[in-house]
Amino acid sequence: MTNGEKRRRIADAVIRREGQNQYTQGSKRDQVADGWSDCSSLTHWAHEQAIGVDIGDDTAAQIVSRNLTTVPVKITDGVPEEGALLPGDLLFFRGRSLERKPYQYVGHVETYVGNGQISGHGSGVGPVRKNMAEYCRQRQASSSPVPEGNRGLICVRRAVPLSEEEAREASASAGSPGGAETGKEPGTWGKGDWEGVDTQQFVKDLYVQVLGREADEKGLADWLRFIEEGGSFRQVYEGFTHSREGRKRFVEELYLHLLGRSPQDGEEQSWIRLLEEGASQTQVFQGFVNSEEYKRKQGKA
Repeated sequence: MTNGEKRRRIADAVIRREGQNQYTQGSKRDQVADGWSDCSSLTHWAHEQAIGVDIGDDTAAQIVSRNLTTVPVKITDGVPEEGALLPGDLLFFRGRSLERKPYQYVGHVETYVGNGQISGHGSGVGPVRKNMAEYCRQRQASSSPVPEGNRGLICVRRAVPLSEEEAREASASAGSPGGAETGKEPGTWGKGDWEGVDTQQFVKDLYVQVLGREADEKGLADWLRFIEEGGSFRQVYEGFTHSREGRKRFVEELYLHLLGRSPQDGEEQSWIRLLEEGASQTQVFQGFVNSEEYKRKQGKA
């Protein structure tokens, strides 16, 4: 099976479920073949069914999944350049949750199925086919409490990379060697991934977004040197989020946004320790949501 056929199988898996499923974020969301799904359980199922690859079962996991690579596509006014997309590509959009800050506020995912169309499950009965450009513009124009102020497109990610032949053809059509995606394995990153990226600004933004402060001179220089020596996008991102400082701020923000208070007497230490022992941010977030304090605050106790 060629890479192109694998990508087509992903898109076709989503298309086969169109109009067949009831939207849910409850316990049945993973029963996609039985008629239940949400946006990310659908894409998770489609990839496992089509190519046997686990991309993560929610949008937060998928936007940082090692089994997906980010497509270097130009996004104008919220709309990606269609010529850079292939069937099976995933379009990740911002949502309204401030708790998703470590994941670029991701809240929704759609699958590109070709011919300028996407398909995804956002509510009711679905998935539903849509005109990609119209949908992207609509989300870009919609308001959201996240700092960007809208629910527009964040990035496009792909499970099956271009083959060497596809990469050569894309490079030739673009008229610039190295301008196309290479045929590297899914989930791997290299120095070429930084092409066209202002690495200094990228690192400065991570300081603000993840640590909540301006970059210090030494730290910025260390990260730029790490990138220059071949450090990957994912390694830099995880270096911030998995640092002691990053974990501490993540937990403190959960206290603030979910419980409406600051942690007292070092009570955040048990949550930080869980993260250090391997718990995901999603698991810690769910721990807060399932706590008696949160339920009382929401009137659900």
